[in-house]
Amino acid sequence: MSRVPRPPHQRREPPEPVGPMRPPRPRDGEPALPAAGMSSGGAPGAGGGPATPEGSTAGPAAGHAVPEGTRARGGGSEGAAARAATAPRCAFPGCTRPAAPAEGPGRPPAYCDDPAHNRLAAYRRRRELAGRGGADSAGTPAARADLATLPLAAGRLRAEDLAAQVRALAAELTCALDAFSRQMSALGDVTAVEAAVEAAEAEAAERVAEAVARAVRAEQRARAAE
Repeated sequence: MSRVPRPPHQRREPPEPVGPMRPPRPRDGEPALPAAGMSSGGAPGAGGGPATPEGSTAGPAAGHAVPEGTRARGGGSEGAAARAATAPRCAFPGCTRPAAPAEGPGRPPAYCDDPAHNRLAAYRRRRELAGRGGADSAGTPAARADLATLPLAAGRLRAEDLAAQVRALAAELTCALDAFSRQMSALGDVTAVEAAVEAAEAEAAERVAEAVARAVRAEQRARAAE
């Protein structure tokens, strides 16, 4: 019986991969192989050709990216500078420091954290500067309005004004008594002169006592305000 010859065995070709060919996982100690379609430099090339150098096609934003932290820090510094420029300044004359931050609800502070900068010290400083310029600002309406908000300073200023009035009144009464005494002496009536002088002195003493009492009451109110 004769044998029928068999056709030669044909080798089947493996199917083409659908996706990009991945290199086999390297063993320990072996260098990694580049993936298919990637150049030796790691950049993709057209059809496995030479890769385009990094930075030649990418813009400066891709080549020199700014870190997020740097942009955040830059924006924070600009915001802090803007807040410092718009923050209220200390109301003390000549002070350029910002006003102290508010510690709670209510009216914000008008002076910095220097304890020597307060409303009374600011008023004294403005009065000193005005005195150097040849004008006293104590009698101006602005200074009076500023003192109206300070009971202690207003009481002291009122006491000083009353004391000045007492001194002026005493000087006027002294001059009037001297003139009256000379006039009565010229008339020659000693008894009438003495009676008139005593009456004038009593009236002057009464006015002086009244002015002193007003000054004492003003000083007591100023101390009570402390």
